[in-house]
Amino acid sequence: LRALPLAPLTASLALIAGCGSSRSGAPHPTQQPQPTSTETAGSYAAYLRRKGYTSDSTIKILLPVSGTAFVVHSTCTGSADGHCQAVDVFLVRHNQHVWHREYTGVLSIARTSSGFSVRAVSYAPQDPLCCPSLPAVTDTYTWTGSSFTESGPLPHAPGA
Repeated sequence: LRALPLAPLTASLALIAGCGSSRSGAPHPTQQPQPTSTETAGSYAAYLRRKGYTSDSTIKILLPVSGTAFVVHSTCTGSADGHCQAVDVFLVRHNQHVWHREYTGVLSIARTSSGFSVRAVSYAPQDPLCCPSLPAVTDTYTWTGSSFTESGPLPHAPGA
């Protein structure tokens, strides 16, 4: 397994730009237009920009049965402090966006034998946005052939 560390984020302003999707943290299927068949992995960044995100790192994974996928970490475009983040998955063979989850602070994403994992900060209910006090958690996503199953503890969002 090879983790891809993400650049540390510093809080410079107290404003967070909206991302255009729910803040529930639950993965949800995309209802927006999918990338066209002529788009390449690099154009997934353009797809995310249309959704209100700016991609900053990508790992390539091999999914059982479905082949190659890209796991992309991004921040909400215009986010003042970088805490509005997301992880998305795109299947290469079908040129399709198949998974999305919002996070407050992703530390790393890594390949697993049948999917990927996300390590993220976790907040106690009283923690301010700057200072998560709970230990970081790692959540693992395993490909079933049509979707991801989740295992491990999800991070607690600020104020949750």
